Amino acid sequence: PIESGGVLAMKGHTISDYYFDVHAGVGNRFYRPSTCQITKQVNQWLREGQSFGGFVHSHPAPYIHLSAMDIAAAEKTAIANQLSAVYMAILCEKELYFYKVIPQKGKDHPAVQQCTIQII
Repeated sequence: PIESGGVLAMKGHTISDYYFDVHAGVGNRFYRPSTCQITKQVNQWLREGQSFGGFVHSHPAPYIHLSAMDIAAAEKTAIANQLSAVYMAILCEKELYFYKVIPQKGKDHPAVQQCTIQII
C-alpha cells in the first residue's frame, strides 16, 4: 500500500524503538492505526521504561509534509493522552521527515514544527 506505518517509542528525546502496525487499516490515501495493537505495544514500552513518542507513516512522493488529517490525529492523540507534543515522522522516497505537533490551548490549530530527532 502507498501508506502504511507504526508507532515510535522514546527514551528522553531519542527514538528508542519502532512498532510496525501490521494490523492497521491502510489504503491508497491514508494510514489508520490499529489502536488495540498499538495500546498493547505502548503498554509494553511503558513497562520497559520507554514512552510513546508518536507515529511514523509513509507518504507517496512528493508529499513530505503532514496532511491536515495527520495534524488532527496527532493533536487528538496528544490531548487524549495528556502529552505536551506528539512526534510525526513521514517516510517518503526512503527519507524520514520529522515534525512535532504541539496542542495550543485556546487556539483552533496546534503548532507544527519540523525538527531533527536522534534515533538509536
